[in-house]
Amino acid sequence: MKTIKTPPTTLAIIILGMLLFPIVMNAQTKTKKIKTYKVWITMLDGSEEKGMLYSADEEFLKISKANTLDESNVTAIHVGTIDVIKIRRKGKVGKGALIGGLSGIGASVLIGATTDDDNFFTREESAAIAGIVLVPLGTGIGALTGTKRELIPVNGNLNNYLRWLKIIQSYSLKSNANE
Repeated sequence: MKTIKTPPTTLAIIILGMLLFPIVMNAQTKTKKIKTYKVWITMLDGSEEKGMLYSADEEFLKISKANTLDESNVTAIHVGTIDVIKIRRKGKVGKGALIGGLSGIGASVLIGATTDDDNFFTREESAAIAGIVLVPLGTGIGALTGTKRELIPVNGNLNNYLRWLKIIQSYSLKSNANE
């Protein structure tokens, strides 16, 4: 029985191709990640309710204290008692901080790469100093940007709420309460 010899370059190309273009097989179907939104509801009497936006319909806004579709911990709030609704995507602050920090790293590398060695500092020192300044600054700015909430003024008025209802339902875990 003869063995087939393959040249090392062919073997290297095959291995490189397998590493660069892996064939992905899944036995299970992939589940779609559910986007959750935090909601802060200020009532007309000044009190505040907060949680995850569960669902919204023409009369009630429902919030959940936990990040589940289980209705046992859902609070229904009548629209006539709501003053202001504030909504923000869960995890947005952390994602903003990460993007800001990575931007600071990129800027410090760029500063280090474009600095001449003829200056007082070498390229490495310039990159390190820029990193010390720009990474925390970028992280802070990114986190601050991520804290922005969408403000929906209701003022206890059903018509104001109904104008925003489609947008509120697009943020909710369940698109409407009848599902």
